[in-house]
Amino acid sequence: MRCPCGKKMVKFKYNKKLSKFVCECGIMKWSGKTSTFGTQKVFDLRIECHQVFDAWWQQIGYSRAGGYRELAKLMGMPKKECHIGMFQETECRQLLKLLGEK
Repeated sequence: MRCPCGKKMVKFKYNKKLSKFVCECGIMKWSGKTSTFGTQKVFDLRIECHQVFDAWWQQIGYSRAGGYRELAKLMGMPKKECHIGMFQETECRQLLKLLGEK
């Protein structure tokens, strides 16, 4: 896999399903189809978002898919673009603000 900077990314096996690709420039990406390139800061924010989001959809009685549908409405974005693995810093901070964190 190539980084947006043009360099080849190094693959690290994370578990049976996922691998993490890392470039020397600091950009990384998970192997999952909903993951986009991001910096370590973005990946840390995505982890925080998942913790908040997962607690939120479970607390209000949604399925995970239902939670993403509702989140897309709250964030004013198409459902197909509303996945934490696709978020950059702006969307992560918006999610955290909407769901009551930070």
